[in-house]
Amino acid sequence: MDMSSALFSDFLTCPVCREILPDDFAQSECRHLHCMACLKSSKWRCTVCRAVDENAKATPFITELLKAYPRTAECGAIFYGLALTHSESCILCWKVKFENVQEEFVTLREHANIMDTKYHDEKEEHGIARDENMRLNEELGLANEKLRVAKGDLKRTKAKLKRTEDELEGMKDAKEDDSDEVQLV
Repeated sequence: MDMSSALFSDFLTCPVCREILPDDFAQSECRHLHCMACLKSSKWRCTVCRAVDENAKATPFITELLKAYPRTAECGAIFYGLALTHSESCILCWKVKFENVQEEFVTLREHANIMDTKYHDEKEEHGIARDENMRLNEELGLANEKLRVAKGDLKRTKAKLKRTEDELEGMKDAKEDDSDEVQLV
């Protein structure tokens, strides 16, 4: 590649992604060129001089330069002209696009399967935890019932003990009265 080709190539290269400009490019008022996607992702701020230009658009002069510049298509073919024109008519480009979409679909499907498995695992764990919580609540309810019964039994036992103490006190008083009478006689 000679010096003029290198300069030409550098001129038609997006400063963000470092790729030759695609058909969808923009030239801002500062005259710097960007891929439209790169310019939008930088919020319409030129990555070279930091100027903001929301009206940046493709220019006919640069479009004509791109048509004259040899580019490599997705299929690997070298072509002149707009990439859109080549890729729409090239069966190999369609095949590459299809394979890329297919790979992306497989990756997304794998990710969806992983997320689905995680969801079901978490749902199962949640179900197990819920069942354990219900079992513990039932045990707590039974323990509370036993405690209530035990409190009732304790109350009855205390009352019975009080009656027994009162009876013993009465018997003791009666015995003392009897022994007082026996000594008086």
